[in-house]
Amino acid sequence: MRRWMAVISAAAVVLLLLTAVPATASAILAKQKTAHGVEFLSGGVGKDEREAMKQHAKAFNTHLVFADGTGKYLSAVAVRITDAKGKAVLETTTQGPWLYANLPAGSYEVAAVFQGKEQKRRIQVGAEPVMSLFQWKSGR
Repeated sequence: MRRWMAVISAAAVVLLLLTAVPATASAILAKQKTAHGVEFLSGGVGKDEREAMKQHAKAFNTHLVFADGTGKYLSAVAVRITDAKGKAVLETTTQGPWLYANLPAGSYEVAAVFQGKEQKRRIQVGAEPVMSLFQWKSGR
């Protein structure tokens, strides 16, 4: 009897651990932030977090990805999105290689800075989701 209880307890602990990791990543990501009235989500570090972000992707109309020249994902990218009048609508430092935002329809400039090097893109947000890749040359 004692052995049977130990097996059941061990199985319960394993099941708890297997379900807790994805749920934790999803719960953290569900806490969407707001900056200047724009909802956004940043992350994607590790497989579990990327999977959790994929589940939230449809809720956002702007998807930005940050990588180096080899395709390695980057985080800690300073991002500033300004509207057509030059007003900043979102300013943040990414918590991972992916940044999802919900922007009102219109024209925007996205400025991204990684290790002192800036890249800019113009994007047009409309009915279809917008995706943009920012890629920096490797240091070699």
